[in-house]
Amino acid sequence: MRDEYVDVGVLRFSRWIFNCYVIEDGGAGQPVVVDVGITSNGVASAEHFAGRRLDDPLTVLATHAHSDHVSGLMALADRTAVQLHLPVKDRDYFAGEKPRTPTMKVAARIMPVIRDARFSFRALSEFLSGGRHAGFGSSSPFQMPLQAASYLTDGDPVPGAPDWVIIHTPGHTDDSTSFYNEASRTLFSGDAVLTVKGRPWFTPEFVDETLMARTEDKLRKLRVDHLFPGHGHPVHGQDVLSDAIPHLEKP
Repeated sequence: MRDEYVDVGVLRFSRWIFNCYVIEDGGAGQPVVVDVGITSNGVASAEHFAGRRLDDPLTVLATHAHSDHVSGLMALADRTAVQLHLPVKDRDYFAGEKPRTPTMKVAARIMPVIRDARFSFRALSEFLSGGRHAGFGSSSPFQMPLQAASYLTDGDPVPGAPDWVIIHTPGHTDDSTSFYNEASRTLFSGDAVLTVKGRPWFTPEFVDETLMARTEDKLRKLRVDHLFPGHGHPVHGQDVLSDAIPHLEKP
C-alpha cells in the first residue's frame, strides 16, 4: 500500500503493521527514507526510486535497528546506492554489545495495534525471517549488511534533512530515535509512539520502563500535528499527543 501526505511531503509504503516512509524533501532538495522496513517495503521504495543515479546515494535513516525496521535494506541497496545513518547506540552493537530487546511476552502488549491493521501472510513471513537479513530481534543477534555513514546524535540536524532534528527516545529499545520538524509539527516516532484506532499510544513494549517514562514526558512537550508511527496508521490533527494513551495504559 502506498499513501501520500501532500501537505507535509511524506510518502508511506506499508504492509500490515510495517511502515516505510519517504520525506520527499527534508530541506536539502533530496528525498530521505525513514525506516526501510521489511523486504517488501524495501522493494516498494526501490521501485519508487527506479532510475536514480547510482552515483547519487539515497539517504536512509533508521529509528532503531529492530529487524522489522531495517531488514528491507538490501532490497533497496541492491537497486540504488544507499547511505545509511543509524542511531548512535548502534555503534556499540557493531562493537559487540548485545542489544536489549523486548521479550515476546512484552511484545504481546501491542496486540491492539496488530489487530487494527489488515493482516498479510507475506508480511508475517518477512517479519519472521527478517533477522537473517539485518538488525536484531528476540531470537536474532545484531547484524548489519552495510556500515553506517554516520550515527544519529540527539539534538543534531537529520543527515540530508536539515529541516528536521534528531531526538533520542529510548525505552522501547536503547537505540530508539525519533525525527521532528518543528515548522510542520511532524514527528516520525519509530516505535516510541504507536497508533491504535486513530489515537497515538506511547508504546507499552519496552526494555526499560524508566527510560520509556522519560521519553513519554519528552515527546508530550512537543507540538505534533502529524504523527508517523513505526506501527499503525498515521494520525493528523491539532496537538495529537495531548490525547495519546500513556505507555502504562491500554487502549
